[in-house]
Amino acid sequence: MIGFDLTIATVAFNARRELEKTIASVALQKCSDIQYVVIDGGSTDGSVDLLQSLPEVVDEWVSERDSGIYEAMNKAVVRAKGRAIMFLNAGDTLAEGAAKQLLIAARAPDDLTCHAVNMVADGKVVGIYHASRPPARESVDPQHMYWPHPGIVAKLSVFDAIGAFDPSLRYSADLDWTHRIIGAGTCSLGYSRQPVVDFEMGGASATVRSFKETRDVAIRHGKPKWRAQARYCKQVARTIARRVWERATKRQGTASHAG
Repeated sequence: MIGFDLTIATVAFNARRELEKTIASVALQKCSDIQYVVIDGGSTDGSVDLLQSLPEVVDEWVSERDSGIYEAMNKAVVRAKGRAIMFLNAGDTLAEGAAKQLLIAARAPDDLTCHAVNMVADGKVVGIYHASRPPARESVDPQHMYWPHPGIVAKLSVFDAIGAFDPSLRYSADLDWTHRIIGAGTCSLGYSRQPVVDFEMGGASATVRSFKETRDVAIRHGKPKWRAQARYCKQVARTIARRVWERATKRQGTASHAG
């Protein structure tokens, strides 16, 4: 039953500190038109106590074991009572003034509205990830995320038409889901350059293992294997180079401090 314009959903597991930060940001902007749902994976770190203490902010929550992020997100979709849903990761926060724009998107006729997100590192905004319009279907790169997932406001009807997130995927079910939407070509899309989320860089989607899964998803969506493998190798090489540079910089800083 639809009872809200928008559902904001957060999934978490043993992330009490991050969850508290996220809930606090929602509390600052929440209104009667917004439902807030938290799906916890059976945490043992005090997250349940936190959720029990905030009934005025968290409208619905559950804490039970699941297979991972995407099964939890599917549970959130089932519990959503809004016309539309957006996912706010534990540790991320709503950008200043985001609720007004999110409600505009939820009430708009478009099936999806794709917003920008602020990229945050060490508490500072270091860039903005803008949603981009996919090119003609034959030029679409299924290894590329055209829309930052935290910036997507999707009508619940999209899940009826396209299906849920694939819980067999550990890192890239959002990529797979967005490319199912692009491939179907049946959903109306809106775009906004306003950042709606302060997104903490890093996380599960920034690992070498995630690059492998992204490659496999791209192949699933028709990308030639050699091209998908080439991009995978570039991503791994960049990641290794960055980690080597970060370690070298850290050693140099330690040596300078010791001197």
